[in-house]
Amino acid sequence: MSFSRRNSGTWLACAGLLASLLSAGCTCGTPPESRPKAADTPTQTKPEPTTKKKAPTAELPTLLPGPRSLPRPRALFTGTSEFSKMRVTQHKTVRTLEFIKDGGKRIRQSVLDVTAPHKLQLGYSEAMFGSLLMRPQHERVLFVGLGGGSMIHFLNHYFPETKIDVVEIDPVVVQVAREWFGIDNDERNTIVTADGVAHIDASAPHSWDVVYMDVFLKPTAEGTNSSGIPESTLHKQFLERLRKRLRPGGLLVFHMHHKSDTKTDIDTIEAVFPSVRRVRRGGDIVVFASGGNLPTAEQMEKRAAEFDERDLGFSLKTIARTMVGTGLVPAGGGNTVKHPQAGKSGDPAAMEPTPPGAELR
Repeated sequence: MSFSRRNSGTWLACAGLLASLLSAGCTCGTPPESRPKAADTPTQTKPEPTTKKKAPTAELPTLLPGPRSLPRPRALFTGTSEFSKMRVTQHKTVRTLEFIKDGGKRIRQSVLDVTAPHKLQLGYSEAMFGSLLMRPQHERVLFVGLGGGSMIHFLNHYFPETKIDVVEIDPVVVQVAREWFGIDNDERNTIVTADGVAHIDASAPHSWDVVYMDVFLKPTAEGTNSSGIPESTLHKQFLERLRKRLRPGGLLVFHMHHKSDTKTDIDTIEAVFPSVRRVRRGGDIVVFASGGNLPTAEQMEKRAAEFDERDLGFSLKTIARTMVGTGLVPAGGGNTVKHPQAGKSGDPAAMEPTPPGAELR
């Protein structure tokens, strides 16, 4: 292609104008966010906001499996195993695992908010974590009894470094926990379907910092007491073997219901463990037992204040002040559900009739 002299001059003039614009820093057609700032415009650097250091937490799924919210109560699952009849219900975002007695009464075993499964909803589960006041080290723990796994969600979220072993005798409970409550084997949680007594007997000495006993079957099941606790878990010989499976200064945390034979059961624990304390909330009793010395009331209150700064969703200082054996006055209060949608009472007789839509497996 050739240019005439006239065209060539015009082209050179345009090129000169373009060069002048470029040297002047023209930003025509450049998106505002990518334009350079004028040299005389001062650059202001905003200081980074300072935030209070929070406890390390693990990533959790936003929701549990199943529906996020239901406007009316509905049964999601109903099943019968060799050991119990159980049902999973949900109202709004609150999901509940219930055990159903032969007479039809329902016992609320686990309650979770599907949008925040790590937040404890029942008073007795909060009380069981009074263990943090007496044994802050939770490197490895054992849960005997799985239920809906609310306490496991709590530890996974607030104490992600804790390794958790779970032994559950009922395979249907393990299935329900996996399918409806988001609890399964992973890098932190090891779930074994077996008899809890046999599992502990076969374990090595000094295996756990804390053993949480939350074992309930139908009270009419063979080998259970009036609360539905397997009698084998309260034999003196078994408790002596369990004590050897605890690490030095380790802790047994035993959840019981207040029944006529509860005092005998606590007496058996006290015959094996020299240091015992307990918390009672309505019909629930949580027993803490150790082969070593337990901290004083003042030490526990100091630890409680430190944990409460981390905001675990409940007050450990309140639990410290309700412990029998600390010299502080025990407080009452029922095993009530804290979530406003979860029901009015822990009394199974006060609960609503069975909602429709249950799937029988």
